[in-house]
Amino acid sequence: MGILPAGLYRNRDFVGSRCTVASSVKRDIADLLFDPQTSGGLLIATSKHSANQVIEYILAKALCSATIATCSLSDVGHIYIE
Repeated sequence: MGILPAGLYRNRDFVGSRCTVASSVKRDIADLLFDPQTSGGLLIATSKHSANQVIEYILAKALCSATIATCSLSDVGHIYIE
């Protein structure tokens, strides 16, 4: 386990075969996605129609903001991280 929290491994195990991380994604970056310590406000989800307004608001507060992903409707229920 080392310096990574046990919750990271539990989170990764929970999504299991429903999540694919591309081989081009560095391991330390992928670990951040499963790290339970990043769940306190790291990610904000909004509709694509209001995304630019939300980003502008956050940037106006001198904080960092960027679109990092998009979501699409699917019956499969699989997460792809590229």
